[in-house]
Amino acid sequence: MLATAWQVYSYLFRDEHLADPGLAGVTPRMLRMLRECGTIMSLNRVELTGHISVAGPAWMFPATSCVVFDLDEAAAGLLDELYHGTFFNEPRRIESVKAHAALGGRLVHGCQSVPNQSGGCVVPYGTDIAAFTAELAKFKNEWIGQILARRGY
Repeated sequence: MLATAWQVYSYLFRDEHLADPGLAGVTPRMLRMLRECGTIMSLNRVELTGHISVAGPAWMFPATSCVVFDLDEAAAGLLDELYHGTFFNEPRRIESVKAHAALGGRLVHGCQSVPNQSGGCVVPYGTDIAAFTAELAKFKNEWIGQILARRGY
């Protein structure tokens, strides 16, 4: 799964996009971080019932980015914004949706975007989103605290 995820995210966040309008300031390092976080997020799993059966190490993208890449909160927020929105103009967004759909939901994850790390999710069609949201709410703050406590290790 990780090899497949790496191929998908290496394609979605490829260096040729650095020349695209609207991505001024995006660096090769940022693209590498996006590829690495996307790959790790592929370990997360949400069942059709909405149950979070695997919460991998990059579930809370901005908090994890602060620790893993030694980013401050502003830089981690920018990286998260690139992943969830700014990076994807319409052609790149379509490319991303098609890549995830073609993989039959094998790279599903809850997208916990800034500012409160309680954003949307990419899960199999028909997933009970209310159950997913309720379960996430039960562990989100503790999870973020545990991740951020690892800064400076």
